[in-house]
Amino acid sequence: MESRLFGLTRIELRRLAYQLAERNNIQHNFHHEMAGVDWLKGFLRRHQNLSVRTPEATSAARAMGFNKVVVGQFFGLLTKLMDDYNFRPTRIYNVDETGLTTVPKNGHVTHTKNLKLIDLAKEHGIIMLCFPPHCTHRLQPLDVSFMGPLSTFYSQEVKTWLRTNPGRVVTQFQVGRLFGQAYARAATVQTAVSGFSKTGIYPLSPQVFGEADFAAAETTERRPTDPVENNADEQVLEQEEEEPVAGPSCETTGPKTTHPQEGNTIEQEPVVGPSQRMSRESTPDPNVSSGSAREKTPEKIQYH
Repeated sequence: MESRLFGLTRIELRRLAYQLAERNNIQHNFHHEMAGVDWLKGFLRRHQNLSVRTPEATSAARAMGFNKVVVGQFFGLLTKLMDDYNFRPTRIYNVDETGLTTVPKNGHVTHTKNLKLIDLAKEHGIIMLCFPPHCTHRLQPLDVSFMGPLSTFYSQEVKTWLRTNPGRVVTQFQVGRLFGQAYARAATVQTAVSGFSKTGIYPLSPQVFGEADFAAAETTERRPTDPVENNADEQVLEQEEEEPVAGPSCETTGPKTTHPQEGNTIEQEPVVGPSQRMSRESTPDPNVSSGSAREKTPEKIQYH
């Protein structure tokens, strides 16, 4: 139940124990329609795999956003990029920002939908692959292994400074030095390797997340309805042929990579009709010799 965001409190567990005892006609000395505190302590001692802890702040958007379909689309894009360019681990970067005292936090859109940034990335052979919305808490290496320790170490540095400087407050003049000390403690090789490994980015592991990881999304998942049948001619009504422009939550930027076998590109393209698609595929490109494709060797891949 906890994996589906329905974790039990102490009181709820005690009430549930009372209800189970009543249903199964088990003799007990519970009062007020709940088990006692002593029973709870004994129950936790007998089942040490259970623990009582403060629930994590998980929003409904995150619970629904991190699902099999979205995560599968992300790893599909990532797998294509890795197959096309064979990136070494030293050329894979995770870029993000975090908020610290006196430092305002910018929005996500300003980083990825900025033409100046996109043009600069193309000029330097950098491919940017965005994480799906509401999934960075599980997919982003920085969030998984780095931001937490960094925030903890920064808070420790601030408290130490305040104790040694009574009556003063931290201003923008102290943030740089305090952050630098915290960063030096958090930015270790082991932390970086752990972040990329746990998220399945490197080594590439699309199956890193199991059924239990998507349990929260299944709680609010809506199953597709059965197709409507036409009683007049007993034919299934179907909508006009539509094709999505791109995945609902992933986007890529950077140089195009033509796949000779598939005839498409990694970059998003506008929707075209069947006749337009046939015409586009049959028209030769004067800049590309027949039977071959231009090779491009980008320098870096960045996850934002």
